[in-house]
Amino acid sequence: MTISLLHESSLDLVTHIRDFISSAQPHHHSQPLREWQCLLGWINWGLNIEPLLRPAFQASYSKIRGHSISHTPVLLNAHIIRDLTWIMITSVERMS
Repeated sequence: MTISLLHESSLDLVTHIRDFISSAQPHHHSQPLREWQCLLGWINWGLNIEPLLRPAFQASYSKIRGHSISHTPVLLNAHIIRDLTWIMITSVERMS
């Protein structure tokens, strides 16, 4: 038995990650906590199919730890951007 994400779902996830990175507020490179939670929930759902992506996911959860106000801006640093980019690239490669 094989379990996989629909091609459209994988593409939607990749698009959402790309938009999350590129739409970070200029000069601050931050997103509201609620956006982080939405994205990480979606990636977590995808990890049921791609568990090998989990290491790239952990830094993002560490980044939002301790925040509780939904509109609090949370900075995207180079490490997070690199990990999210790796998740995107790996997801696209697995779609092929």
